[in-house]
Amino acid sequence: MDYFNGARSAAEYMPGLFKGIEDLSEGALPSFGILSFDRMAHSDIGSSIDIFRELTRAIVRALAMEQVPETPDEAFALLEV
Repeated sequence: MDYFNGARSAAEYMPGLFKGIEDLSEGALPSFGILSFDRMAHSDIGSSIDIFRELTRAIVRALAMEQVPETPDEAFALLEV
């Protein structure tokens, strides 16, 4: 993959990251720290801003939890709106 082509493609999905954070209530956000993503995945088929939105929302929810999900069902529950 051409690096510059990939960088443009990743930037296309960044609004999904911001929307995922905006979806959460203020109480659901960690009260400290900096959220930083240094890796992104995308493909020519099947990529979606909504997927990045949902994943960001789940990641932030997981960071704010007192106990991490222990089962796949608990982890998938983080994707719910």
